Amino acid sequence: MKSNHKAFSIRKAEQTDVSLILHFIKKLVRLAALATERNCGRLEWAVLDWNEPSIEFYKSRGARMMNEWIVNRMSGESLVKLAAKF
Repeated sequence: MKSNHKAFSIRKAEQTDVSLILHFIKKLVRLAALATERNCGRLEWAVLDWNEPSIEFYKSRGARMMNEWIVNRMSGESLVKLAAKF
């Protein structure tokens, strides 16, 4: 199945992508503010393992990579079949 998600590397970003990156950073900061305002214990998100520039960016801001967790995904026919069991 073809993914319709786009990933980009901060280091390789073109000038037109800079505004997207800045927008994302502002949203991340806003989410962190909301999480602390609402007494959430943490903020979690996903990053592709090959996206080293983003991983380094997150680490430099204090994020810890959760290597012990495995992301799971169910879609298409598998999702429909599971939903039909209930």
